[in-house]
Amino acid sequence: MERGSSRGRSRGRGPRGRSRGRGRSRGRGRGRGRESDIRAALTAFAQRLPPPPGPSLLERVDDDTARFPTSLSARDRSAAHGACGDLGLHHWSEDVRDGGRRCVASRQRRPDPHGSRAASEVAALASSRLTRPQAAWPAPRNDLRRVADDAWERFDGSTWAPCARTGAFEHAAANTALVAAGPPRPAPVVRPPQVPVEVVDSPDALRAMAAELARSKTPIAIDVEAHAEFSFEGFACLLQVSTHSKDYVVDCLKLREEVGPALRAVFADPAVRKVFHSCEGVDIPRLDRDFGIRVVNCADTQIAAAALELPLGLVDLLGACGVVDGAWAARAAILKKRFQNCDWRRRPLSSDQVDYARGDATHLLALDAALWTRLADSGLERAAFADSQAAPQRALWRPPRASFLAAERDKRLPRDDTQARRFVDLYAWRDAAARRVDESPHAVCPAAALVEFAKRAPRDADALGIAFEPLPPYVACDAFGLRSDLLARIGLWS
Repeated sequence: MERGSSRGRSRGRGPRGRSRGRGRSRGRGRGRGRESDIRAALTAFAQRLPPPPGPSLLERVDDDTARFPTSLSARDRSAAHGACGDLGLHHWSEDVRDGGRRCVASRQRRPDPHGSRAASEVAALASSRLTRPQAAWPAPRNDLRRVADDAWERFDGSTWAPCARTGAFEHAAANTALVAAGPPRPAPVVRPPQVPVEVVDSPDALRAMAAELARSKTPIAIDVEAHAEFSFEGFACLLQVSTHSKDYVVDCLKLREEVGPALRAVFADPAVRKVFHSCEGVDIPRLDRDFGIRVVNCADTQIAAAALELPLGLVDLLGACGVVDGAWAARAAILKKRFQNCDWRRRPLSSDQVDYARGDATHLLALDAALWTRLADSGLERAAFADSQAAPQRALWRPPRASFLAAERDKRLPRDDTQARRFVDLYAWRDAAARRVDESPHAVCPAAALVEFAKRAPRDADALGIAFEPLPPYVACDAFGLRSDLLARIGLWS
């Protein structure tokens, strides 16, 4: 599982087939809400005119400041921020005692620029820069991008140039032989009620674990916990491996240089069945990119579940196959809510974090046996087996899309041609900045802010704050000169 990897859903299509987002003009196709009333009230305030007739939405605090009630919906609050930006008003959201939030509009700068929330975000940013585990690793190059499905480019310090794809899958023949031999039916798995867990955080413990896996030749279940924030590419933090009699949780931050050499052989051994759940999203790409580990003899329980038209989520699938009881599923749901998106870089790990991490692998062997028995009974096992064997080659790590491709695919891409060109240009700025400081692009500047900057072309720090509030921390505090670079980029627009 990977933090920061959730995907939004398109709400419609633009006239040129582009996905439409929900930036400041949210809720298209779902009614206009109170946007016209909000804009009218703000226009009157900006022009120092009396409020429009009828019930007033805007409470005027003084000559220069007004605020909306907390009853305003999040959608309407977003519309208010957008209207403030259009009218050149400073604007922000503030928390109130009853737990709600309200939008404030002002002709003057905010007394505490960007508020306590932004201050805490800047502090968190500073802390994250001081506690980055990758600081102890070789400096990341962040110099590859994908310009088509099978076309990569490398940055040489000044220009992007075509380059060969790295690391072709060297085990294709072994996978072909496995498919030709046909799927074995896994034996039913009987595990002790209490399976020990070992946190592997030393080279000696890792070598002992690898030796035991290689000696036993029995199936293993695998999962990876990765972190996609505070680095450009993300990285694996934990590797969970379960056998019939033991669970291992490997600390990939402490053992980053040792994991690959210790485990490559057993992961490439066709005699050892490797069981994953949804291996193509995070597990296979991270094993490949971070450790040079390639997988042979893969069994993906999500592929098997799809063939059988069973639930695809792991906990639901475990329940549907009778592998776990209701009490385990209930605790798993609680742990998932707490830890699915936690910061897996932080140490030490709590006992609950270890329980959550091992839970993604500990029952996979039993689930694998149950699913493949059903597949065999249904006559579907051969196709599902072949699909699972193809997954490790299909899911090898690929670099991020080039910024111009990513921008064109972004659901927030503006309809207006001029704004669309600016948006693509800002995407290129953000991509270069994120690579330079080894940060996730969203943390450098979210796409919603790029939309507003493309629309309003702010020329100074004050105008940036009017265009989008709160400014992302990297921009707000000009970390690594990113705000200066952004304004210089905007200054080149005609």
